[in-house]
Amino acid sequence: MNRLNNSLYNVLDAFTGETKTYNKITLLPNGLAPTDADCDGVIYRKFGTEYFVDNEFETTGVINARRFGAKGNAFYRKSGSPYSYYADSTTTTTLAQDDATAINAALTVAGKWKFKRATVVIPAGNYLIGSTLYVPLGVTLRGDSIPLERTDYGTTKLLQKPGFSGDVIRFIGVQATSGARYFWFGGVERLSILGEQTNTGGWGISFRQADDSTVACQDMTILRDIIILGMYGGGVEFPDAALPLLLQNFKLFFNNGPGISFNAPTTLSHQAI
Repeated sequence: MNRLNNSLYNVLDAFTGETKTYNKITLLPNGLAPTDADCDGVIYRKFGTEYFVDNEFETTGVINARRFGAKGNAFYRKSGSPYSYYADSTTTTTLAQDDATAINAALTVAGKWKFKRATVVIPAGNYLIGSTLYVPLGVTLRGDSIPLERTDYGTTKLLQKPGFSGDVIRFIGVQATSGARYFWFGGVERLSILGEQTNTGGWGISFRQADDSTVACQDMTILRDIIILGMYGGGVEFPDAALPLLLQNFKLFFNNGPGISFNAPTTLSHQAI
């Protein structure tokens, strides 16, 4: 850690090995003074008695999931029982890390400052997902490249962990006075979701809360450049209609359920896709 001047620190990131610059702040994006409770240890930090924000996030709104400990090291799947992913490509020496907790930590921080319309970036890698990823209101989850080739499924892959039969990605809505929950100005881009053949449930993407209550996507929800393969529940579930919604460049194949499922619980609920 190196203090450059009264308002800047340079800090070595513990996970990526990059040197990150932090800017001194007296106000948060919501206009309030920062407190210790606002410090997540990665984006917002306290040095001494002063508060600082990561310069990259402040200027671009981008958070790298690897800075929260995601590894993307699920390279080899053992074919025999027990079904497991390993960090080495030819042997079964080291189990791959379950990256769901780390990615969710990055998503939680991004969602806390939703009016920035933050983006959580998942760099190239194979990320083992053993619990649902929750995308908060106004946040975009983005992989490394457009997955165009069926042969490699792109460079950022989310692998449903053996034994986890839940949805890989869900969207968190905010509750309106009507009691309904809505999501807007966010989405998922540039990644592949690969289901586990031994599991018995789960959508690739679903608009539901953690308690299974439905979420209606609103202006503008964007899902594009996505492959979803082998999910038992299906590809994408929209259980509560949709307002202006962009679906672009999808490949949905070998899923047990529907590729895309739309449900309108009341008449005339669908508006524009």
